[in-house]
Amino acid sequence: MLIDTDLSSLGQYLKVEKSNLESKGTASVRSPVTRLRESSFTIDHLSFCEAVRSEFLKRYAYNQWRHNKEGEPIILDEAMIERNEDVKAIRDDMKTWKWTYGQTPEFTYWLEKVFPWGSVLLPLTALAVGMEGQQYESGALDMAIERIKDEAPEVLSPKGAVEAVKDVAQWLKNEL
Repeated sequence: MLIDTDLSSLGQYLKVEKSNLESKGTASVRSPVTRLRESSFTIDHLSFCEAVRSEFLKRYAYNQWRHNKEGEPIILDEAMIERNEDVKAIRDDMKTWKWTYGQTPEFTYWLEKVFPWGSVLLPLTALAVGMEGQQYESGALDMAIERIKDEAPEVLSPKGAVEAVKDVAQWLKNEL
């Protein structure tokens, strides 16, 4: 519900760097966005909620809407949840880690950073069950070490290795 939202900044919050994200999910469809205030000077949060409630009843509980358009809304508070086992079971399920995080569609997010000592490309694959580790091809690690020896030998020194690990750790902390 966007009543008086600043639309100029909305795009930056919804924008994802597509080159860094691969998904098996359905792509979002771009749709026009507007502020409700542009359609009505009198709209406010309460009138919007009442309009949504009325339309919901009209569509899903037509008889209740037809006979009692001014009916009192049901307030779903903690006491009511505790009295209704079905509602309580749904609420408890929705509070679980599995429900909150376990239904994410699979996607791969690519992180890339160029450091003074070299570059790092890290694909992170998120699965419904958690994160998947990076797969290495046979010999890839040896080839990377040889390149480091040739191009940035200071990284292999004890001090250089510590600094490289700190650089990567700080980068990941900032990115994630």
